[in-house]
Amino acid sequence: MHVENHIPLHTTADNTGTLHSKVSRWTLAATVIGMAIYSLVEYFIEPPSALGAFLLHHVLHVAVIGFAVWVVSFLLIRRLLIEPTDHIFLHLRRVAAGRLEFLDCTVSVKEVGHVVASVNHLVTRLRRTPEPDSVSRSLDHLRGLREALKTVSATAQDDLVPVMRLVTALEGDLLDLLQVNEDEVLRKAKK
Repeated sequence: MHVENHIPLHTTADNTGTLHSKVSRWTLAATVIGMAIYSLVEYFIEPPSALGAFLLHHVLHVAVIGFAVWVVSFLLIRRLLIEPTDHIFLHLRRVAAGRLEFLDCTVSVKEVGHVVASVNHLVTRLRRTPEPDSVSRSLDHLRGLREALKTVSATAQDDLVPVMRLVTALEGDLLDLLQVNEDEVLRKAKK
C-alpha cells in the first residue's frame, strides 16, 4: 500500500502566525506590561502632586525606554533566530524538491547551529549513493541464503515454506529496486 505523505508549506489554522509577527506582538506586550507596572509602582511609591507632571516626568521616559528596549530586543531576536530560521526553512524546501546542497548559514546561536549541522547531516545521508554493485551483491547473498536454508532444513520441509516465501518476496523487492536503479541511471545518461 502506498501512502503519500504531503505536508503543506503553510498552515491555514486560525491560531497560527509567522514567528516574526508572534515575536513582535509578544515582545511589545511584555514591554507595555513592564512599562505599566513600573509606572504604577512609581505612582504608589511617590504619589504625584499633579497628574500632568507625573505623565511628563515618569510615564514619558518609561515609554521611551520601553520602546527602545522593544526595538532592540525585536531586532536582536530577528537577527539571531528569525532570519536563520527562515533561511533553514527555505533550504529544507529546496532539499524536498531534490536540490541536495549543503546549508550555508551564518549562525550566532548554538541551538540554530545544531539545526544547521543536522540539516547538513541529512543532506550528506541523502547524497550518499550505494555502491554500483550493492544490489547484485544483495541478490547473491539472497541466493546463498536460499541454498543454506534448503540444506539446513531438508528434514523439516513444512517449516521451510513460510521462510522461502519471505526470501522470494525479498528477492522480488530487490529486483524491483534494481530495475528502478537502472531506470534512474538511464534517465541520467540521457540528460
